Amino acid sequence: MNQPDTIRQAIARGDYPATLEAWQSYTATLESELRTGALPDTAWGEFERLYRWCREVLLCARAHATLRLNVLHAAGAYAPAPATRSPILRKDL
Repeated sequence: MNQPDTIRQAIARGDYPATLEAWQSYTATLESELRTGALPDTAWGEFERLYRWCREVLLCARAHATLRLNVLHAAGAYAPAPATRSPILRKDL
């Protein structure tokens, strides 16, 4: 499996620490190939497509998480107050 596929799969799983590690490995490979002159002409296009895909997916994931938090906040605001138990025997009679 190539490095861009590893990044895509990590993001799809929601495994962001693995995504960061895969990105660091991918960029280190690109840097090494660039320094040695072995970077193919297609590498920049592939990098740009991967970056744009990752950005779109992560923006959607963030929007989904924000929506879920807002729903929880609204549910908490409108939740009924917890019922208080009335004593079995009243003392004021």
